[in-house]
Amino acid sequence: MARKKIGRILSGGVIVACTVLFCTLNVSAQFQAVEVTHTISGSVGVGGVTMRGLVGSDGQTAVTDDSGYYIAVVKWGWTGTVTPYKEGYNFQPDHKTYPEVTDDLENQDYTPVPITYTISGTTGIEGVTMEGFPTTVVTDSGGNYTTTIDWGWTGTVTPNKPGYSFTPESRPYRNVGSDMPRQDYKATKITLTVSGTAGVEGVVLEGFPTKVVTGSGGSYTTTVDWNWSGTIRPVKQGYTFSPEEMPYSNITFNQTNQDYVASPITFMITGSTGLAGVEMKGFPETVYTDQTGYFSATVNWGWSGVVTPQKDGYTFKPASMTYSQVDSNRDNQVYEATKKTYKISGSAGQEGVQMLGLPGDPITGPGGAYSVTVEHGWSGTVTPIKDGYDFNPASKLYSPVDRDYSNDNYSATLKMFDISGTVEKPGVTIQGVAGRAATSGNDGSYSVKVPYGWSGALTPSKAGYEFNPPSMQFTNVVANEMNRSFTATVLKRTISGAILTDKGEAVEGVLISSDLNLNTTTGAGGRYELKVDYGWSGQIVPVSEGHTFKPPSKQYSNVTQDLSNQNFTAIVRMVTITDEVVMAGTPIPNVRIKATGLPGSTATDSQGQFSVKVPWGWTGEITLEKPGFNFNPPSKSYSNVITNLRMGQPVPEEPVPAPRQPTPARPE
Repeated sequence: MARKKIGRILSGGVIVACTVLFCTLNVSAQFQAVEVTHTISGSVGVGGVTMRGLVGSDGQTAVTDDSGYYIAVVKWGWTGTVTPYKEGYNFQPDHKTYPEVTDDLENQDYTPVPITYTISGTTGIEGVTMEGFPTTVVTDSGGNYTTTIDWGWTGTVTPNKPGYSFTPESRPYRNVGSDMPRQDYKATKITLTVSGTAGVEGVVLEGFPTKVVTGSGGSYTTTVDWNWSGTIRPVKQGYTFSPEEMPYSNITFNQTNQDYVASPITFMITGSTGLAGVEMKGFPETVYTDQTGYFSATVNWGWSGVVTPQKDGYTFKPASMTYSQVDSNRDNQVYEATKKTYKISGSAGQEGVQMLGLPGDPITGPGGAYSVTVEHGWSGTVTPIKDGYDFNPASKLYSPVDRDYSNDNYSATLKMFDISGTVEKPGVTIQGVAGRAATSGNDGSYSVKVPYGWSGALTPSKAGYEFNPPSMQFTNVVANEMNRSFTATVLKRTISGAILTDKGEAVEGVLISSDLNLNTTTGAGGRYELKVDYGWSGQIVPVSEGHTFKPPSKQYSNVTQDLSNQNFTAIVRMVTITDEVVMAGTPIPNVRIKATGLPGSTATDSQGQFSVKVPWGWTGEITLEKPGFNFNPPSKSYSNVITNLRMGQPVPEEPVPAPRQPTPARPE
């Protein structure tokens, strides 16, 4: 696409016949003024000080750098008062006044004076070190302290003296900005704890200033004075302890983990059940009989309890033995074990059914009844079998048996078989089995049930499709028939029409757009033809850069027959060429504007501007004419204009939304 930029069209002089010249004027020969400035500089001794009142020519208030130096540029004759400011400081002098600056001013210095505050209080006792202050601080004979800190000081103060605790334990300070009196602490003389465990509850720890007895879990804790001395001995009936005692001498810190190991005095209880693996419940610890049926248990002095032998599938005589305050060994504690049995019974629904899996694989009698005896713990899967029948449930699992099972019934049903496969499409009706028509699922698969020995034919059907084979024959079905499939072919329908201009002229090469697999282009006579699947739903949209269409699209729903005369009218798009005519920067109105091949003309407005509408892809010239004026150039050529132009430059167009691509609907 070729484009040329049209420059401003100039006309010179008064509106009379004249010669027009084109030139570039040089208007740079003007006088330029430069404003005089001076600097004010000096040191304040610290960085980050704001020099209030000293605003430089850049409009920014001066601030000292890390070394405390500042400099600012002011206009000649500047007047003002400069006051240095930074939190935590005073300055000498506190300000400087400038009546009229006519020269650079150096060494405009200030001396910083840090601001300090006093923190004071009491702990009530002498010699407490107040840790955390910038300098060492110790309370005097009256327990008082005082110290000086800088403005903004931050820290945490903790009083410390051996043998004492303090309330509060510490005081935090953040950005101190005033004197802080009455920062007091309360001193409390320290007592110490002795703690640990003796292993069991109720142990008396003799030797402490007060009575101490272990609690739950055997733990204990007690309080003694600073520098306490003594010897502790743990005592409880039925136990010995290690160590037997612990000595203490002038303790000055808490005594933790002061532990003793308690060892109970024990006795043995032994006997037999005549059976291995019996759990002797009731002893303090888990006890099982060994391979010979013998058991042995250890109990503490004074133990009482009830011991009950237990093993799945067995009963025992006696059922249990009771013990009270054991204080000696107990031997020959004998039990007799007897194995349990259970009954499994019910009905299989038919006489002569073999109950595979039960002991002896019994056959059901009249009414389908069966009954067997099994030992405790028996496991197995029971499956009823009889030719020509299915059973519900198909089988039952017993694992392991620990009770009687009555009314374990089955229902017998004449066998049915499945014929299954695919018809490739959902919603296909499968006919041929009386009262059992089936429909294919979303994945195109189907399944029908037929009775044992069934003969017949299955025929698939669905609107818009044909199937191969048309039907399938079956004879004497005695097993499931799988992978009995049909091939489905969708039928096609044709949508056709033409695209003509509003003058009846054929438009070739227009894209007829539908979903991504259904596009075509108009040919001779502007005709098009589009093949769609039977039952297709969607829209078709004509697309051409140089045209708009009426209607812009056509919507279809469930196409089941050929559709002809689906026509569109093409309307040529118009683009606008906009420019202006000026003379020495002054707009020229009423200039006649004529475009090649277009009827009529237009004229420039009061701003010297004009707009001409041309058809998309137009090639031609625009000429200018007004009595008393010549124009340079007298005309302007254009080639293949496909976008709006303003002052010779393309004008970005608002993006046209792309035609919505419909989602193709699948035939039902």
